[in-house]
Amino acid sequence: MTKLQLTFPDYLKHDAEYKKYGKNSLAIFALSLYLGIDDIDDFYSNSWTEDDADKKIDLFYIDLNEARAAIAQVYIADKFGQQSAPSNKASDLNTACSWIFSADETQIPKKIRPKAIELRNAIINQEIERIDFLYVHNCRESSNVESELRTVTDGARDKIIALTGKKTLDIQLNYRELGIRTIENLFKARDKDILVEDILTLPKGDYIEEKGDGWNAIQFTIGGNWIRSLYLKHGDDLFSANYRDYLGSFKRKGNINFEIAKTAEKEPQSFWVYNNGITALTNKISIKKKIEMHGLSIINGAQTTGALGETSEENARPIKVSFRVVECKNKEKVNKIIKYNNTQNEIKAFDKRSGDSIQKRLSSEFLDKYSVTYLHRRTRTRAPKNAITALSIAPLLCAFHGDPGTAHRQAKDIFLQDNIYNRVFNDSLVAEHIFLLKSLSVAIDRYREYLNERAKNNEATDLDREQQDLLKYSASRTFVFYIIGRLTEVILNKKVTDLYNWKAKPALISQKNTAVMKGWLEVLQTIFPQIVFVIKKEKKADSANPFYEVPRSFEQSKSVADELKALLASQLPILGKQFENIRKRTIL
Repeated sequence: MTKLQLTFPDYLKHDAEYKKYGKNSLAIFALSLYLGIDDIDDFYSNSWTEDDADKKIDLFYIDLNEARAAIAQVYIADKFGQQSAPSNKASDLNTACSWIFSADETQIPKKIRPKAIELRNAIINQEIERIDFLYVHNCRESSNVESELRTVTDGARDKIIALTGKKTLDIQLNYRELGIRTIENLFKARDKDILVEDILTLPKGDYIEEKGDGWNAIQFTIGGNWIRSLYLKHGDDLFSANYRDYLGSFKRKGNINFEIAKTAEKEPQSFWVYNNGITALTNKISIKKKIEMHGLSIINGAQTTGALGETSEENARPIKVSFRVVECKNKEKVNKIIKYNNTQNEIKAFDKRSGDSIQKRLSSEFLDKYSVTYLHRRTRTRAPKNAITALSIAPLLCAFHGDPGTAHRQAKDIFLQDNIYNRVFNDSLVAEHIFLLKSLSVAIDRYREYLNERAKNNEATDLDREQQDLLKYSASRTFVFYIIGRLTEVILNKKVTDLYNWKAKPALISQKNTAVMKGWLEVLQTIFPQIVFVIKKEKKADSANPFYEVPRSFEQSKSVADELKALLASQLPILGKQFENIRKRTIL
């Protein structure tokens, strides 16, 4: 096997954001690239498990807004890239699946119980469309590991079917070995549009050639088996320039990928006329006796390609596909080609607002006044450290201003629906208010880390562990933001007519300034034990696990906020000192 000339290990050695995770840095790096994570600290804090009770799970990730979950096992060899990873570590995910999908809830270890309960309920409530089983390591990929991961996925399928009581599974289950080759490709794909650099040759047949300003292209018809073979050889590397990788052909009402697969099987002769075809980028088009494409990245038709890759050779044989290939050297124009060709699946709601005047204004405010990066559109490369993104701040704004339900379960609607977007991102919103909330989010992470450290050192009290339990659920962050928003007048000890007027002091706003965050941390240290007390009082929802149920219910969240407001108001002479720093570091 050809020795790989890797670049990402050197990158990790010098990147401070990942270095702080020590032995876990490679795994966090690989998983954040694969899952498309921008807020690394939040990702690590919410999803990483690292004790002896993790039951073969190193990462447990749930994102209800993306309808996606991921379960990962990690292995780090002493010698980088010198061997294949042990396949038994991949098979450990079988143990993980047994605990997550089959074990009695009371028997699931406390470390993973909240995530397991959340995932089970999300599956039963049809809130999950995709689950990835991942094995991350610093070794070479191998067929043995792939075989084990396939077995894990098959076993998980049976367990989930039993959990739901259905005869078939309507969730896409994926497995992926993230070894040194795959991680390197993920790393390169951040800055490189075309990863597949093979010279692809076709017999010279009928084609149409078009040229424009800085580009030239050809269009022709290709056989389904050629596409199938291409996908089987290169897999997701074919989609390096695409906004999305292949999403799978799971059977879900309205899912275009399933419909593509069904057409391939039932009406192969009509595939060409039913299908939009495929558009791809190439480094160079050469037309002589044969058509040669120097490198290839599919930018529209990822779902078509993946569906054909999963169909049988027999079904693919009679299929014809319209195929368009574009050569372009201009980077700005390439980005436009990619953007405007992404129509087969709906472009993410976030993209709909990338050119919005409010988003542009906020970006300018942060950059011009404070030299802080605010990203109002997606970037192919990783977001700068400490950058604030519209995508991550939107649900926090929504929850803080009184709508935790949309924030937690329908965050996409914030960008998709005009009435919600205009309410959250209104003309009153300024950079100073966003920084205030971003600082609160960071403070929540720091408070969670504090509780985790106490537990790790066997210093945790029962109250500490209860606070930990609350923070393990995905709804906890938006719940806390809603609660804090409702407690604003108590915290500031004054009447507040418009929450948007509460801002961080301009002198304290910068990429590295943590003064506002530290003020929030003192608030959380005061309020969090009280939140736990109120939730436990009278066993909200009559649930065995009120820390799961309460944050998911608006009525119960409102009840908790009302009780807290009255409780804290009565204790304000005593607790007021804990709120002094956040008052001093903010303005209203």
